[in-house]
Amino acid sequence: MNLIREIDLLRKSAEKVKEYIRTIFEPDFVPSEIKVGIDSSLKGKEIGLILSGGGARGIAHVGVLKILEEKGIKPAFIVGTSAGAIVGAFYAGGMNPDEIFNFYTIEDRVFKRLSLLKSIKQSRRSKILRGLLNKYMPVKNFEETEIPLFINTVDIKSCKRVVFSNGEIIPAILGSSAIPFVFEPVEFGKMLLLDGGVFDLFGVDIARAVNKSFFLNRLNLVISDVSGLTDKSSSSKLQSIILNVSREVIDITKYLGRKKYDLKDKNDVIPIINNLIYLLKKRPPLFPEITEREYLLTPQLEGMRMFDFKDYKKAFLRGIEAVIFIS
Repeated sequence: MNLIREIDLLRKSAEKVKEYIRTIFEPDFVPSEIKVGIDSSLKGKEIGLILSGGGARGIAHVGVLKILEEKGIKPAFIVGTSAGAIVGAFYAGGMNPDEIFNFYTIEDRVFKRLSLLKSIKQSRRSKILRGLLNKYMPVKNFEETEIPLFINTVDIKSCKRVVFSNGEIIPAILGSSAIPFVFEPVEFGKMLLLDGGVFDLFGVDIARAVNKSFFLNRLNLVISDVSGLTDKSSSSKLQSIILNVSREVIDITKYLGRKKYDLKDKNDVIPIINNLIYLLKKRPPLFPEITEREYLLTPQLEGMRMFDFKDYKKAFLRGIEAVIFIS
């Protein structure tokens, strides 16, 4: 197959490939025999907190934070990806859980607009999210946060993960939240940032490195997972396009992603698709193995999908209910 034919084939199938990639963020997968809950001995202590990606489901992180705070369990640092980066940044910046929940309540109409995927252009959706962050984010730079914050993103140009912990905070949040083909990639310096969940929805290895370097491994780690990966109540299945994907798309994914493509800017759709597939082929297991001193909290969100912002109250309550003490 020559290059011209490959490019023509890709252009004709671009929308199908986009749908294929979108479904990566809503897998139907539950790790077997995984313990959910945290040790009661953590009450009144510091932890390292990991907030996963999950779109609108991320509002459940706010409920988790509310109960942890009530039990005196304080994050010594936060690692956030996508929705977890938004909630984590608000909290690290000094907002309490009730204030973060009120943010979603006040901007209810705006979030409902964001949920209308087919009626709003990517550029408009990105502009709306940037406007919300500019309006409500309590700090401008990582150095101003009350809690050290680490935001997990991907640079689609270099096909490498980028972890932000200093400098401007809003570009990092926008980059970490830039779900492919839903929001625009974020141009930042020489990088073009996309959702950190493209490569890793959690950042457990980031948290382990922070714990080792700055806390001499003395902290327990707590993962709040709103991705749907460990939510046994979730009916959030892979879209039928995965099961019925055309032969055309299957052929594309065979020859794309073999190597990185150079790309100039956020409008280079074909190189972006290629580099996404390149990254997806190299991503680690969807859910990491967790060790004895690492704990998992899983809000049971009962099929709530990534853009079901109308269910934000339910998500908040499910986050509260997710903080289970196992001993």
